[in-house]
Amino acid sequence: MHCRSNTGRDIKTIKSLRVLRVLRPLKTIKRLPKLKAVFDCVVTSLKNVFNILIVYKLFMFIFAVIAVQLFKGKFYYCTDSSKDTENECKGYYIDYDKDKKKEKREWKRRDFHYDNVVWALVLQHSVDVTEEDRGPSQGNRMEMSIFYVIYFVVFPFFFVNIFVALIIITFQEQGDKMMEECSLEKNERACIDFAISAKPLTRYMPQNRHTLQYKLWQFVVSPSFEYTVLTMIALNTIVLMMKHHDPRPEGYDDVLKYLNTIFTVIFSVECVLKILAFGIMNYFRDTWNIFDFITVLGSITEILVDKFQTGKAFNMGFLKLFRAARLIKLLRQGYTIRILLWTFVQSFKALPYVCLLIAMLFFIYAIIGMQVFGNIKVNEKTQINEHNNFRTFFGALMLLFRSATGESWQEIMLSCLGEKECETDTSINSTTKMIKNDCGTDFAYFYFVSFIFFSSFLMLNLFVAVIMDNFEYLTRDSSILGPHHLDEFVRIWGEYDRAACGKLHYKEMYKVVRSISPPLGFGKNCPYRVACKTGRGKSSEHRETDCSSFGVSEVGRIHYTDMYEMLTCMSPPLGLGKKCPSKVAYKRLVLMNMPVDEDMSVHFTSTLMALIRTALDIKIARGGDDRGQMDVELQKEIGVIWPHLSQKSLDLLVPIHKASDMTIGKIYAAMMIMDYYKQNKAKKLRQQLEEQKHAPMFQRMDASSLPQDILCSAKALPFLSHSAGSAL
Repeated sequence: MHCRSNTGRDIKTIKSLRVLRVLRPLKTIKRLPKLKAVFDCVVTSLKNVFNILIVYKLFMFIFAVIAVQLFKGKFYYCTDSSKDTENECKGYYIDYDKDKKKEKREWKRRDFHYDNVVWALVLQHSVDVTEEDRGPSQGNRMEMSIFYVIYFVVFPFFFVNIFVALIIITFQEQGDKMMEECSLEKNERACIDFAISAKPLTRYMPQNRHTLQYKLWQFVVSPSFEYTVLTMIALNTIVLMMKHHDPRPEGYDDVLKYLNTIFTVIFSVECVLKILAFGIMNYFRDTWNIFDFITVLGSITEILVDKFQTGKAFNMGFLKLFRAARLIKLLRQGYTIRILLWTFVQSFKALPYVCLLIAMLFFIYAIIGMQVFGNIKVNEKTQINEHNNFRTFFGALMLLFRSATGESWQEIMLSCLGEKECETDTSINSTTKMIKNDCGTDFAYFYFVSFIFFSSFLMLNLFVAVIMDNFEYLTRDSSILGPHHLDEFVRIWGEYDRAACGKLHYKEMYKVVRSISPPLGFGKNCPYRVACKTGRGKSSEHRETDCSSFGVSEVGRIHYTDMYEMLTCMSPPLGLGKKCPSKVAYKRLVLMNMPVDEDMSVHFTSTLMALIRTALDIKIARGGDDRGQMDVELQKEIGVIWPHLSQKSLDLLVPIHKASDMTIGKIYAAMMIMDYYKQNKAKKLRQQLEEQKHAPMFQRMDASSLPQDILCSAKALPFLSHSAGSAL
């Protein structure tokens, strides 16, 4: 019998060695650079938290020693709750909870106790202790809870948070080390990454402006229409909140039903108008339009089912979700909410690799658990039961997920210790069948503690590290340009390029800069000079770009005259604002210096990249610096960071100018020179008029002899005295 037992154990040991094969998936880490970066972060975190773990264990030992002094020998109890001491706990008793079954009294110790320093803490049993070798009494020592209060202040509130902070700091430091050789900062790389993937906003404007479809399009894209729809959504939300189950007046439910029908009709009309204005194909190219259509379709289905359904065969509860789903449209309106959503989306770029690493951890531990604990017999009285076991791979994953959340993982660990009853397995030989109580192992201590450490304390905190890394934009100085500001440029560009052909005249760039908030633009609070309004022709607010004038192949461009106006319509930190002085706007446009094509248009990508460079001062030539050399260096750095970019894309992001090329900088530099010339000329005229005013009558100059353009300029000067203006 002894020989057979040793043979069974030897077979079990050999089978356990197969577990090492589960480490093979770790080879894939070095094949995926981003996954390897996350793995390196985990390894570095382990090095950094080693010191804090030493302090953590030291304090844990101190508290354990104190607990032994307070509770040693006091966690025993009698299975017959009517007996308090070990001497009384003898004989038999009737267990009425088990069909009046006769049971033998036993003096037991609880699974978790303080008879040595390696056991865990249980508050409920601690406050029930009485004396050594005596059973518990409910609530006998409530003052013992102070011990746990101090413990939880020191460990979960202090040490665990230090642990999390170290992981977050390590994650950020590892990311910075990867870009040490690159001169571009993290924020600059994020903004350039946005510029690489950004595209002009498509508004699906009809080409023929003399049709009913064009008038409908103007109506549905107007701010008043959008605000009306948002108001209807808010009112519909209030109606949804009015439903309750308390006693209601007669006809109350009918009123709510009619109001819901009215709102459904309104939203249905909105969908029909947009389909007629955009066209069916264009309408369904927009994700929000698809969402609106599905919501309206679900609401109509709910009304029809409610009207024609006679029995209760169909549950309409889930259809009511379509009405509440309209609230999602409100999320994109608030600036702060948009930043939160942006942070959430940005986090998903790094989270897949963190999730993959966590999945590998769960996979490895699940396979090990199946090999080591898979043959433990299911017992509904323990934590290894029908719904919580290691018999299948999926069951092992669910058990580990439950343990990672912290739910009774210590109870599961105790149920996997040695000398547990084995599951009957007909596939093994009769030798191993005879070992009835040899399943489970003390390896469960290391298995579960290490899993909880890696999953709950390390891996899951990587999620926090990734999200905190992206939430940096919520706490930073709002005057510093970030990628979350750049959506405004795409929106403002769409206002000037309504036909979505991607072109604006270079003069409109002045308004664009003043429309965008700083730091990318100038903002709305910057004074608007009268001189900025002259000489630019028709305002872009009343002029819409016609794609036919630019050609089909010139998608992504605006006319250079639109640059000024577009920038003034963007509020800071992205743009310049509508009240920005012309001098400031002109200087910004001179620094941007994008190339101007033969049709006098500028490209969307080049404009956005120029705004980013000037706002963040990324290799901007000043004074005697060689701008061409700086542009070449920036192109090389972008090519290293984003190796998938083609040369054509690099030329759009950072155009390399020739001396003969026409650029925005040259055009607006000439306009600044002309502006200064006109100001100096008008200043001299003012001085002459002042001298004429105080000169003797026979020495005064005849105003009629002055050129007409000088007279008009003088009359336009706000600082010209009223008497001098009257004399003119």
